[in-house]
Order: sequence, then C-alpha cells, then structure tokens
Amino acid sequence: MNPTAIVAHAEAVHAAMDMSGIMDLFEEDVIFYWNGKVAARNKAELQQWYEGFFATIRAFEITKTLRSAAGDILTVEWRSKKTYAAGNLAEQFGMEIWFLRCGRLREWRAQATEYPL
Repeated sequence: MNPTAIVAHAEAVHAAMDMSGIMDLFEEDVIFYWNGKVAARNKAELQQWYEGFFATIRAFEITKTLRSAAGDILTVEWRSKKTYAAGNLAEQFGMEIWFLRCGRLREWRAQATEYPL
C-alpha cells in the first residue's frame, strides 16, 4: 500500500471505531507513545488502550492527513470531534509519527491537544 492509502485506511477504520480494522494496522511488537510516554508495549496492550478510549465516547469523527513520507516513516496530522459518554463534546488536534514495517505500524508516536466545545 502507498502512504496515502495507508493513512486513508487508518482514517476509515478509526472513524468506524472498527477495533479489528484498527488492530490490523499494527505489528505484534508495536510500541505506542502518547504525548511522550509509553502507553503500550505490544499489540495486546494497545488493544486495551483502545478499548478504554472507546468506552469513554459515544460518537467520534476523525480526519487524518498525510504530511510527509520518507521510506518507512510517515508523519500524519489529525483532527477529531467526539462526544463523551457523559455528553460533553471535545475537539482534538494532533500529530503522529508512524514507523512502518511491511506496511504496518511498528512504532507509533502521537501528540495531541484537546479542547472542550
């Protein structure tokens, strides 16, 4: 898959909150950093992170935009809107660095800022 297609696919599975599709994006030994801290050290831990995230929201919209690609390294910008289970709304803006192996993320570094709406 080319970088644009990989990002478009990632956007689609996240927007659908498709856990199986999301997990297919990652290698088994993925390392995930959220705002500079290790949040998951493998695919099983990452799935737990996503399950916790999706449990807190009832509606979710996201757009992901490829900003650069150099070999197996992609940078991606995203913008999301979500409705939390409690009913409050938020908008989030973020940047990601994806380190790929065979088209799947082996390391994912994400930074984000969230604002209430």
